[in-house]
Amino acid sequence: MNIKILKAACVSLALSTSCYVNANLIENGDFETGDLSNWNVSSNGNSGCDTDWTVALNDDGICWNLLADPSAGYEAYNSFDGNGPQTFALSQMVDLGALNSYSLAFDYAVTGDNGWTWPIERTFSVIITDGSLVETLFSKSIKSINDPSWFSEVVSFDHSVFAAMDLANISISFNAFIPENFTGPASLGLDNVALTQVPEPSTLAIFALGILGLTSRKIKK
Repeated sequence: MNIKILKAACVSLALSTSCYVNANLIENGDFETGDLSNWNVSSNGNSGCDTDWTVALNDDGICWNLLADPSAGYEAYNSFDGNGPQTFALSQMVDLGALNSYSLAFDYAVTGDNGWTWPIERTFSVIITDGSLVETLFSKSIKSINDPSWFSEVVSFDHSVFAAMDLANISISFNAFIPENFTGPASLGLDNVALTQVPEPSTLAIFALGILGLTSRKIKK
């Protein structure tokens, strides 16, 4: 009986920790609603291939093709060849704890159009901001990239990144920056965005001690 109780305690600990770690703080991060629900876009009002972020099914209807996302379904896309300088931003407000660490995972694809040379580098970046302060979590040059494949990225950061920010107004933003006017088309794809809290060792210890304490009481009875 004691062994069964101990096993049950271990399972409870594992499940509690898993739920604690895996709760996604991003809503509609896989875009399977078929739209940009829960997301904010920069809304520059342009048209044609100089448009803001949108959602499509395996890049259907976007201006410059990327390979189909291996996960299938809907993805967010930004196809751009327009007035610069400007930033196409796709963002979502997030609720971060003051002393916590986090892991941000996402899939992305980016490609330029063959034959164009951009004198000034374009970039795809991921930032955390409260509207005033900005910290860059990830940045990649789009210049001369003609590989339409999808890649997976995981970025880890702790509370020191946003310690000086207003916790009530923090957003994660995925940005395509165009520094010039009409210098050649490019496309950017985004999918499976997940922001999860990484439990500190002390937190795991509290979980473990709590479960083991309850177990010991049951065993003694």
